[in-house]
Amino acid sequence: MSLMMLEALRISPLDRCKVVAGQKGLSRRICSVNSFDAPDVLPWLKQGDLVVTTGYVFKNDEKTQVELIRKLAKRGCAGLGIQINRFLLDLPKAMRQIADECDFPLLEIPYDLSLTDLLLPLLREIVTKQEELDQRLDKNDHFLTKLLSDELRDENIILSTGSEIGLLPHHQYICICLKVDSQYSDPVWLEQRTHEIAKEMNVCVLVSKIDDGVILLQAPLQEQISLACLAEQFGKQLWERWKESDEKAKIQIGIGEPCDDVKQISRSYQEAKEVLKLSEQMKMSQSKDIYHYSDWSPFILFQQLPHEQLRNYVIRTLGELLKVDQEHDGHLIETLETYLNCGSQISETARRLGIHRNTVTFRLNRLKNWIHEDLANGDHLFRLQLAIYLRRLIEPKD
Repeated sequence: MSLMMLEALRISPLDRCKVVAGQKGLSRRICSVNSFDAPDVLPWLKQGDLVVTTGYVFKNDEKTQVELIRKLAKRGCAGLGIQINRFLLDLPKAMRQIADECDFPLLEIPYDLSLTDLLLPLLREIVTKQEELDQRLDKNDHFLTKLLSDELRDENIILSTGSEIGLLPHHQYICICLKVDSQYSDPVWLEQRTHEIAKEMNVCVLVSKIDDGVILLQAPLQEQISLACLAEQFGKQLWERWKESDEKAKIQIGIGEPCDDVKQISRSYQEAKEVLKLSEQMKMSQSKDIYHYSDWSPFILFQQLPHEQLRNYVIRTLGELLKVDQEHDGHLIETLETYLNCGSQISETARRLGIHRNTVTFRLNRLKNWIHEDLANGDHLFRLQLAIYLRRLIEPKD
């Protein structure tokens, strides 16, 4: 759980601290409090830390003072509090300037206020809010688990029970499912980021801990922009914030079809799950890894056909290329697939593959020796692209 700096500054005795710079960063959130007086503290700090210190380690080093502010801001810390009239009579001008530039709150801590006295009330408040949030999430999950698994079929029961956790009647609904590998994959972090985005986009959401996270997006029936577009924008915002917090995170987002009947919410959820499963099976990668069920529904239909029938189509269409491609480490089919995805643009194909355009042209010319399709014919290109997709469907990559 976390507190906004602005909220924390109302808690005694933190309300005695003075914000001397970085006021524009008071929306930063405090997840924990960390005190230090050692020079090598940075590796131990994390996003959301409010850092407090006596200032002893950098009392006579302006370069270190400035660099510390810059590094704390980049790491995503909430702010820096320095006890004055102990080792520093006043916070240096250079520190104030860089704090303002970084929108990073810089606090003066009164001399008579011990750092321990500062830490305990803040940590107590964070723990209290964490417990409240856990209770709310558990209540949400109990209802949403039944709703999403299609256990609830009576509209009146769904709306009366759901109203207690924020389910709105006479709205459109769409489910967003997440598959996440990140250090910030805990439900509390997801809840906070989700509601931040919802507030900015002026939409209503419900969040569940089911799987790696499920978000139910709600919008009025008369909403001008389509709910699918809103879900796309929401997914992009969430993806970007996750990447800002953890650039190594792997986030995949599945979006179901919208509905205007609460009894159909479970269908939207199943669709979002299905498209995530299919994208993983086919090892497809898109910009920001956001997948719409509507875009992938043809392949979900193809899954219903016998694999032998699909395999025969792939063999007939790609022919000898399948065998030859193994001798070229998969580069030929990879080149063909990228070429088709780029709208038959050689320069863009070369850019995406990181090779020279002449190499692309050379490979395409070689391809013509093993496939019996005209790369200048739209119908032929469609058959090739379909065969490549079906190959992924029946022979997922390792």
